Amino acid sequence: MSAICGIFQLSGEPLPPHVLDPTITALLNYGLDGSSTWLSGEVALGHLMTHVTAESCVEVLPFEDSIAQLTITADARLDNREELISLLGINTAAKAETPDSQLILKAYQRWGNECPRYLLGDFAFAIWDQKNGSLFCARDVMGVKPLYYFRNHTHFCFSSDLATLHQTRFVYKKLNLAFVRTYLEYQDFYHSELTFHEDIFRLPPAHRIKISRSGFQSSAYWVPGESREVRYQHEDEYIDHLRELVQSAVECRLRSAFPVGSHLTGGLDSSSVAVLAARKLREEGKTLDVFSWAPPPKPGDYPLVDERAILEDICAKEKIVLHYTTVSLDDLLINRTADITSQRIKTNLFERAVARNAGSLGMRVLLSGWGGDEIPAFNGRGYFAELFIRLHWATMMQELYARARLHEWNMWEGFRNSVILPIIPDAVLSLLRPKSWQSDKRKPLPACLQPDFAAKLSLVRPAQKEKFRERPGVRRNQIHLLRNGHLVDRMESWAATGAASGIEYRYPLVDRRIIEFCLSVPAWLYFHNGWKRYMFRKAADGWLPSDAQWKKSKFDPAWIKVATALNVDASDLLINQMRSRRETIFKAGMVDPDCLVKELQQTLDHPDNDSQLTNAPEPGALWLAFVN
Repeated sequence: MSAICGIFQLSGEPLPPHVLDPTITALLNYGLDGSSTWLSGEVALGHLMTHVTAESCVEVLPFEDSIAQLTITADARLDNREELISLLGINTAAKAETPDSQLILKAYQRWGNECPRYLLGDFAFAIWDQKNGSLFCARDVMGVKPLYYFRNHTHFCFSSDLATLHQTRFVYKKLNLAFVRTYLEYQDFYHSELTFHEDIFRLPPAHRIKISRSGFQSSAYWVPGESREVRYQHEDEYIDHLRELVQSAVECRLRSAFPVGSHLTGGLDSSSVAVLAARKLREEGKTLDVFSWAPPPKPGDYPLVDERAILEDICAKEKIVLHYTTVSLDDLLINRTADITSQRIKTNLFERAVARNAGSLGMRVLLSGWGGDEIPAFNGRGYFAELFIRLHWATMMQELYARARLHEWNMWEGFRNSVILPIIPDAVLSLLRPKSWQSDKRKPLPACLQPDFAAKLSLVRPAQKEKFRERPGVRRNQIHLLRNGHLVDRMESWAATGAASGIEYRYPLVDRRIIEFCLSVPAWLYFHNGWKRYMFRKAADGWLPSDAQWKKSKFDPAWIKVATALNVDASDLLINQMRSRRETIFKAGMVDPDCLVKELQQTLDHPDNDSQLTNAPEPGALWLAFVN
């Protein structure tokens, strides 16, 4: 993927020459095909170019339209090019030479601040409007393309990469103690705008901002769940509609001048994406390469009893080239010693190796099924409670019975968990089940904090973390998950990880058209005849083998065993690092390295099989030892 950056000096005084050079240098991973800057008075814009689409190969950024007095820098892939070309009155003969950034610039000329509403695809862009003395920035509806910014009373600075924003002139690095406290107390925390640093923010998905010397405006241009309800007479009409949307979303994300790869996990989401991509590429005489986090099977592993059995079956039938993933102790150490205040590292252990492998094969695009569980392949949480509230009790009992019979569950336990608990208000549930309710609340600050740092944290008010639990209404739960932050968290993390290998990630199942359709259909399509994810399972008919299409539950992934085995050795090496860096860590004033060594030793003495140890540094304060 490419990257953008820029500085706006709010005083109006001219910026010095080469002011963006440190940022450009820090972003070089994103610029396989070059970099460029534009400077005019109080504004500097930068761009790091990695060609992906054919149109990007003739793209020049930043681009200045001297007549309109507009300058743009963008990292974008638009999926409705034909529609925009028609709406904007562009000569169709010139469309091959019209890059996506030009369409965005012309859309801004036509619709101003409303232009993001007309754009389908993944994008982050900034436009300097000389006439109005304003900078306009926007990000796509799901936040596939990252955009971070620093803002105080003198400067506005932005970048596609959080770590490199710290290298930008005028940007200072000061920990946001409220964010740090919340992260420590929950052992994880994501906020749509806040970061680990004061005055550094992320632009939320589906948002736009306008900055001028007179002020700062931020607003959403799109809100999930506002589309009209879709109602058909027959079930097949919903299924066919979804099939068409998914096929279109996959095909438009194959637009690339370079080889395209895909994830393959054996689940409904990634398997459907991979099969559709493989079939489309095969029509063009190309072969799809897919990547699994699972380790290569050994001869003694056959017959396979985990997800690799489905992977190999799909790849054999669809003539797909399958790549398993091998990770080393060095990979795990990189993950566990990363400065997570500059780049989130959850799930990066295996994905870094996947991106490295794909990049070495000349690929610049990886498709992923990430986001499918929340949208088209949603499991129907909230459906039973919704039926209860709407007094559709016969249907509710019929579906509860069908689920219990299919999965050999206790129907009355299902009634309690899926009907009663979701309809109980939070305040009442906290009284009825205090231990269960408290399990998701803040934990005490870790014992390994240095006393002065712990005292500072105790004085700040923690950031607000919203509690999520199943509530009545399928759509309500879907929208909450879309806003929860975990989807964007992973996409931001993978964007930075992929850039190191020249990889751009694309997510067909979070296509805006799919989201709007899936939030507009009847709730029963997500749970029917005892089957969760019903609509997507039906849509996958003809795409997947029946054992993958109608699999009752997800496998215990094969990569978990690899991660657990590596974790024990990593703890030993981390202990050595703590001892060798003891004085440096003490001087940083946040954590006690001796205490960390003791807790790591306990991990060795009592190994934990929780795979999350490979994704989130443990014990709870360990990550503070590696904050730069």
